[in-house]
Amino acid sequence: TRKGGARVRRLFTTNRLDFVDAAGDTVLLLRDVKEPIKLYETGDFTPERVFREVYNGQLTFLGSDSIPTSAEVGGKLPFCTYWRRVGRIDRYYLTEFTLVDEHGRAVAQLRRYLCYTFYPVHDWRVGDTVRETYNLVIPTNVKPGSYALCLRVLEAKGRKLREARPENPELLKRKGIIRLGRFEVVSPAR
Repeated sequence: TRKGGARVRRLFTTNRLDFVDAAGDTVLLLRDVKEPIKLYETGDFTPERVFREVYNGQLTFLGSDSIPTSAEVGGKLPFCTYWRRVGRIDRYYLTEFTLVDEHGRAVAQLRRYLCYTFYPVHDWRVGDTVRETYNLVIPTNVKPGSYALCLRVLEAKGRKLREARPENPELLKRKGIIRLGRFEVVSPAR
């Protein structure tokens, strides 16, 4: 529901719960944490890699920070993306992350709500910049090698999930796919 994110955040605050770890969309919260981690936050941020892609006149993908050069099979690939609400929100926004191998094949894909459903776009103030930190789990069936991490923005309106329509015609030609960077998947350390 439209008030679900606010209710969950209020539950966290009332119970003094903070994030201490995250792997994919699985998060660990503990009470009275001295050094919590930030999975999402609002502030004055500038991404290392600037994109500025606008979707439906509502949401702008501002860019991302560089991704790590490697991640272990079964391990986490942490990265930050930056967003801004620019208009009235009439749908839910999701991100789709895809790992693409050196032959251009998608080997793993994950669809998820932006900001873990805890801080949905309709709760943001117009003009606010939001940084989301995500820890993508590298599936255990992905073989070691070189991969591209790609992002696509999706939207849910009613019961329909579809690609969010970017205003940039070049991005539209690429089916909304933005390459965030390349990295190596390596075997787990023993």
